[in-house]
Formats: sequence, structure tokens, C-alpha cells
Amino acid sequence: MSDSSKEQRRTLDEWYKLVTQCRQSGLSDEQWCLCNGIKKYSLYSAIKRLRQKAYAVPKPM
Repeated sequence: MSDSSKEQRRTLDEWYKLVTQCRQSGLSDEQWCLCNGIKKYSLYSAIKRLRQKAYAVPKPM
């Protein structure tokens, strides 16, 4: 597998910003992911990791 085909690795802080943008967008998580080229399971996995590290994850609108 080449580097270009691998999923981009993001830090927890980067994921926190993305999750916040998603949750404030007014779109469903699925719609936001489609618009932003992010796999839905990657978003939910990141949310789980953020919660485990005690980040205050915004609720869906």
C-alpha cells in the first residue's frame, strides 16, 4: 500500500476541531462526513478516543 492510499493520521486536537465543526454545521454526522471526505467510522472512532481522554465532545444538533 502506498502512502497516498493510506488514511491521513490526525492528532486528537485535530479530531476535536473536526468533530466540533461537524457538530456545529447543522448537518447530520453522515452528511458532514460525505461533504468533507471523512469516513463515518473514522469520525466515530475519533469521538470514542476523545471521550476516553476526557475531551468535551459536542452533542449532535
